[in-house]
Amino acid sequence: MKKLLVLAILAVSALLPLPELHLSPAEAAQMPSPSGATAPSPLNYDFTAGEIVVASPTNYGFEDGLNNWTLSGSNQSYVSAPSGGYSGKYLRFENGGTSGPYVDSTAFAVQSSAPIWTFYFQRFSSGGCGLIYIATQGGGYTNWSQIYSSGCSATSGWEKKSVDLTSYAGQSVKIRYRSLSGTVGFDEGATRRIPSWTVTAGKPYVDPNMSYPATTASAGDYDVGEGHCKGSSIVGRISAGARLKGSESIKSDIFTIAPDSNRAGFLVGAEGIGPAFSVFLYVDTDNYASSHIIYNKQY
Repeated sequence: MKKLLVLAILAVSALLPLPELHLSPAEAAQMPSPSGATAPSPLNYDFTAGEIVVASPTNYGFEDGLNNWTLSGSNQSYVSAPSGGYSGKYLRFENGGTSGPYVDSTAFAVQSSAPIWTFYFQRFSSGGCGLIYIATQGGGYTNWSQIYSSGCSATSGWEKKSVDLTSYAGQSVKIRYRSLSGTVGFDEGATRRIPSWTVTAGKPYVDPNMSYPATTASAGDYDVGEGHCKGSSIVGRISAGARLKGSESIKSDIFTIAPDSNRAGFLVGAEGIGPAFSVFLYVDTDNYASSHIIYNKQY
């Protein structure tokens, strides 16, 4: 008998009790591909579909220069929209200060189904500091609240960032970019959703360039599939993946699994000190009310 399932992935600060499973390299190699009639998977299981823009300001990617953006404050000559962004043109501040310049968007509505604002940020000069603000129609688009600060540190490449706008769901808003100091860039700011997945906590997003470094037997464990693959050699790779932190979580759409599908495969990378995550299944036998933990890991 086939069962309808929902898969949930949760980043946690402490693990739930579950014995770890250990696979040999040979066992890991025999794991079924997560697709097809006998081992179906959630749609977009590998996150290569990226994200879909749900709502955005006009000209959110600055491909039409600064058209549909309003400049105010001092030093407006510091602002431009040159080529060389994460995707085409981008918003560039050569400098900044306490009195501007400010760059304001057109209005757009934050949808409750997709409240996560994602964008790309780059710090071109050491000490560069970028800020983002939001204002609502109810406040006349004049009361600006800060929703993001990059911090003022070393130079960086283009980095994907996210902000949770759940508290603004259902409202018409405008976004304001500015630089407090140094040379910084912004690109592709919009609210997006992950196809076939639902954000259930926090602000997870798809990182198209997640890096899984190579490892050898002497380098220790490398997580693959439903457990540890000990003593194996894994070739490094860069691929798309969902990035979660803190207590963030996402849940898949419903999918069907056949009786002879008895293993789940997934690839996990971790950053920082002591991260942990868990994977759950929700089954249609109780209308997806109860979670069944199938894997967890503390690094």
